Amino acid sequence: MAVAQPTKLREEVAKNGALLTILSILLLIPKSLIAIFLLVKQSIKPITELAEVNIHQKVDRLMPLSVHELPIEISPFIMGALKFEVQHFSKENDAWEITNN
Repeated sequence: MAVAQPTKLREEVAKNGALLTILSILLLIPKSLIAIFLLVKQSIKPITELAEVNIHQKVDRLMPLSVHELPIEISPFIMGALKFEVQHFSKENDAWEITNN
């Protein structure tokens, strides 16, 4: 059957199919990018909120940070940072006490 069709007709059908495919992809790309942006924004929202709380704390009145709603993937990083801060500040306080005694 394909042999009996004129070449021009087959080329037109192929061109229309390619055009529809390209248009579909071009319409899908912006929607996909918007969906990815919204998904990433929503997934890092707890981290952003924790950072805001941390930024607005006064140095002389530090409050404990709530890490219960953070993503599991970031928990080791937070715990490592907290452990580092505790070690760093305790060394600074020891040095301060030694120099002031």
